Amino acid sequence: VDVKKMEPFPPEVERWLDTVPEGTPVVYVSFGTVVRLAPERVAAVVATLTTQEYHVLWALPKPQQAGLPREMPATFMVHHWIPTARALAHPKVAAFVSHCGGNSATESMALGVPLIGYPQFGDQPAVCQRIADAGTGVTGAVGGWVQAADVQEVLRNASYAAKAQSVARLFKNFGGVSKAADLLELGAQGDLAVMRTPPEQSFTAFAQLFGYDLMALGVLAVHLGVLLFSRCCRCFFRRCCKRHPAGLDRAKKTR
Repeated sequence: VDVKKMEPFPPEVERWLDTVPEGTPVVYVSFGTVVRLAPERVAAVVATLTTQEYHVLWALPKPQQAGLPREMPATFMVHHWIPTARALAHPKVAAFVSHCGGNSATESMALGVPLIGYPQFGDQPAVCQRIADAGTGVTGAVGGWVQAADVQEVLRNASYAAKAQSVARLFKNFGGVSKAADLLELGAQGDLAVMRTPPEQSFTAFAQLFGYDLMALGVLAVHLGVLLFSRCCRCFFRRCCKRHPAGLDRAKKTR
C-alpha cells in the first residue's frame, strides 16, 4: 500500500494523531455517508468509547455532529471528512468500528485492520458475518449499537489483528492493478482455459454458471401451474354443464 498516493488527512486530524502517545491504540469509527445517526446514537458512541485505554478518531458528517456533547473528551477527534484508507493505513489505528459496507470492509481487510461491525441494512449483515467467520473481527446484532466490550475484545485479543494482517498479505500477493492487468492479458490470449478442471467444463457446470438450471426449473413450474389451472377450469365447466340441463327440465315440468 502506497500511503503517499492516498488522500491526505485534514491538517487538524494529522496534528491530533501526532499527539496520541506511542503505544496507545486509536480506534477509527465511520458509518459511511448513507447511514444517518440519530442524536442519541451519536451521544451513545461518545459515552461508550470514552476511556483512557484507547483514543477515538471518528468520521462524522457535519449534520450529525449536532448529537455530540458540548464538551468532548480529549481522547476523541471528530471530523466531517477523514479518508478511510488513509486512516486504516496509519500505524496507530488498531481497530475499525463500521457498518460493514462493502467498501469499508474491503479496505479494512486490504490494510490489515480488524473490524468491529454493527450492520444496519442491505448486505451489511452478510458482510459482517463473513468478517466474523474469518476471525478478522466481531459483529453485533443487526441494528445494534456500539458496545465497549466488542472494542476491548478486538484490541485485547491479538488473534483478530493477526488474521486481518494475514488477509492483507493475501490481498497484496494476489491483488493489485498490475496483477489484474496480467490476468486480463492471459484471458485475452486464451491461456486461462488450461486452468479449468473437467467438471467445470461439463454441461452441468455450464448450466449452473449461467443460471440455466434455475431458468429451466422456473419454466417447468410455470407450465405445471398453467396445466393445473386449465384442468381445474375444465372440471368446473363440466360440472356446470351437467347441472344446467337438469335445471331446464325441472323448469319445463313446472310450467
